[in-house]
Order: sequence, then structure tokens, then C-alpha cells
Amino acid sequence: MKLKMPVKFIAIGEAYARSYFLCIFPPFSPCTSPSGMVKFIHSIIDFMVIQWYGHACFRIQGNSTDVAILIDPFDASIGWKLPRLSADVVLVSTDTKEHNALETVKKGEGKEPFIIQEAGEYEVRGALIHGIPLSLSSRIFVIRVDEMTILHCGSLNRELTESELDNIGRVDILVLPIGGGNVLDAKKANEIVSEIEPRIVIPMQYRLTGLRTVHEPADPFFKALGIKPPEAQDKYKILKKDLPAGEMQLVVLQPA
Repeated sequence: MKLKMPVKFIAIGEAYARSYFLCIFPPFSPCTSPSGMVKFIHSIIDFMVIQWYGHACFRIQGNSTDVAILIDPFDASIGWKLPRLSADVVLVSTDTKEHNALETVKKGEGKEPFIIQEAGEYEVRGALIHGIPLSLSSRIFVIRVDEMTILHCGSLNRELTESELDNIGRVDILVLPIGGGNVLDAKKANEIVSEIEPRIVIPMQYRLTGLRTVHEPADPFFKALGIKPPEAQDKYKILKKDLPAGEMQLVVLQPA
């Protein structure tokens, strides 16, 4: 006896899947419920995933670009212990243990990760990475993954020059320090946002409980930006087609 195959159209109300999907499955399939359909869609769409581990440490997982990038792993001297994270590529923005604790990184797929701690242009597993020097011991990174451009501003603590802005080019996702002290404060960070005009802003390097840093809380930056902060999320999933086309979007991440 053949089972009838019901057709269900389910609207997925998420920023990265705003369309109707057609799914034909037998009645006992998990796809016949809305929650099951969401999980199914997530399993087949090529999201880029960004996670924050506190301070300046991020992990970017490409999908159509099959690469895992870890940025600025830190050691326990800042008050938090970083979990052992695997990566294909590790980027170091600043030559201090708050940013270059390479001993904490696991091998990716059984191989030593490719380490980038100098300015220059690199291509690794389909990811295009451009390190732009800020000083002899620090740099910012322009990262091209899944047809999107991310700028990680490392320990930036000053205005960017015209030459640096030209080298950066168009930015989709801006990750920048906002907490003051040895990095940008709220006012200067807001000025950088205005200069670069990204589609998405992700703040980092601000005061968090347990971190031994000299940074201020994030609220002054949110006020300067003039955007009410959204609820923090543990990871950010994004597709190129879902990048905001109008107003800039603020994304706040919860440290993993």
C-alpha cells in the first residue's frame, strides 16, 4: 500500500529564511510540523555562522566557503578560560597574549591551522583574507567568506586613514572594539561606523563580568549609535541575500 504524500507550505519567519518552502514527506516525517521544517531548512541552507567567545575572539564558520576561521584566541590572564577551539585558519590582530594564545587552538581536521599574524593578502580554503597594518604589532583583517566581507578591527584605538579606508573597501559586517581604555571608546567607535557604513555592526571588547580588562560597558556605544540593542544571541547565522539593504543592523552576541 502506498502512503499518500501530503504537501505542506510553511512560512519560516526568520531573518535568514523569509520565503515559503515546499516539502513533500510522508505523514510520520518530522518535516510535517513547523519546528521540524525549520530544522530541515537549517540543515540544507549554507549559512555563515559567527560566534563570539569574549574580548576580541571570534570564530567564523563558512559554508559555501568551507573554512573555519578563529580570530584572536586569548589566554587565561584576562580572567576567562577559552575553550579549545578548532580552526583551519587563525588570525592574530595584536601581538599580546590577549590576542595570540595559539597554544589554545585545536587542529582543524587533524591538521595544523594556518596562522596569519602579519599584514598581507592570503587565500586559504577559498577564504580571502587581507591583513592591513595599524602598527608594527597590530593589524586589522578584511575577510571574504561566502561572498560577504567582514572587517575585524582588532585593537583599533584611533581614526582610520584615507589609505586604510581605501584598502578596506566595502564592508558587510563590521566587528569593532567599543569599550575604551586601550581601544576605541563609544564616541570614536561610532565615528568609525559612520565612515565605513557597514550593513551590520557587531561590538566587541567591552566590559563583561569576570574579564580583567579596562573597558567600559556597551551602553554608551548603543546610545551614541542611536539604536536600541536587540536581545543578545549565542551565534549569528547569515546568508548574503539576507544582508540588510536599508538601515544598518546592530547584532549583539552572547559570549559562547
